[in-house]
Amino acid sequence: MFPYWLLFAVFALGAVSYSLKGRDQNRPSPLLLAAAVLIVLAIGLRLRVGADWQNYVVIFDYVGGMSFGEAMALQDPAYMALNTLAHYLNVDIWLVNLICAMIFTWGLVVFAQQQPNPWLTIAVGVPYLIIVVAMGYTRQATAIGLVMAALMRFEQGRYVRFLFLFILAAAFHKSAVLIMPLIVGASIRHRFVIYSIGAVLAGLLFFLFLETFLASMFANYFDAERSSQGAGIRIAMNILPAILYLVAQDRFAVSEQEKRIWRNFAYASLACFVGLLVMSSSTVVDRFALYLIPLQLFVLGRLPYAYPARSMRNGQLVAFVLVYSASVQVIWLIFAQHAEYWLPYRNYLL
Repeated sequence: MFPYWLLFAVFALGAVSYSLKGRDQNRPSPLLLAAAVLIVLAIGLRLRVGADWQNYVVIFDYVGGMSFGEAMALQDPAYMALNTLAHYLNVDIWLVNLICAMIFTWGLVVFAQQQPNPWLTIAVGVPYLIIVVAMGYTRQATAIGLVMAALMRFEQGRYVRFLFLFILAAAFHKSAVLIMPLIVGASIRHRFVIYSIGAVLAGLLFFLFLETFLASMFANYFDAERSSQGAGIRIAMNILPAILYLVAQDRFAVSEQEKRIWRNFAYASLACFVGLLVMSSSTVVDRFALYLIPLQLFVLGRLPYAYPARSMRNGQLVAFVLVYSASVQVIWLIFAQHAEYWLPYRNYLL
């Protein structure tokens, strides 16, 4: 467990230091970039870590010998192309994982850098988003990283980059398309243009990506009535920040458009809870809820600044958020049914 706790400790200490001193947010600090490299190496060079490790090895072997065109004709074309590239360069699956880790971490840092305490934001994500999702669901984690970066581009009014990042996210995992309406629907600027482009893009992505994804999802998930272990716990982790945000959203110092985005995320989190109760397959709801995890990073990372102590940074709330996040990591590593696939941690460098 030591490598996981080392990763958490780096960002926890950074969060405490940042809350005491504060720094310029215009660009990532060298220390934050160095810590981001640690995330990339931990995710990208992991060895036989994660419940789906063998499934990804099967995919890697399956596309061996395919051309780039043949690989990209399969589902999740961007991910398949990376596998083909690794075979072309005659290297193992670590290259695929490393590139995906770089993309995910870049999106995470872009997102965190727009928060009051980037270190705290990432520390909140270590126990589940980084350790469980990024080290377990390579394709969807890469898509989540790109969605986080797309969120920031949308808020900045960089709509071309937003659309490009979303298309790329869908190319890694088609389910990324499902989260797009929550973002586009929050627009308060250039609504007609954005809605028109969003509608055209949604139609295009549906026929290119989502149609086959939905078909396989209904066949594999609904027909078989599959359930993800621990789906209720993961969805409950989104419920807490959703409620915190909805009852005190005016305390979060963001633009009106960003308020609407996170309001949509909060309502979607509550809807996932209802969906978990009424749907025959928790897997469908669970996979969609993974894209709502940034709500945890946003709300908990900003909590000390939403409730400041006498107009100063609230060090006690920073400590509370870190203790809560550490508790999540303890509970998952010790009690999660599939934690055995993450223990012990192995790395190609070791």
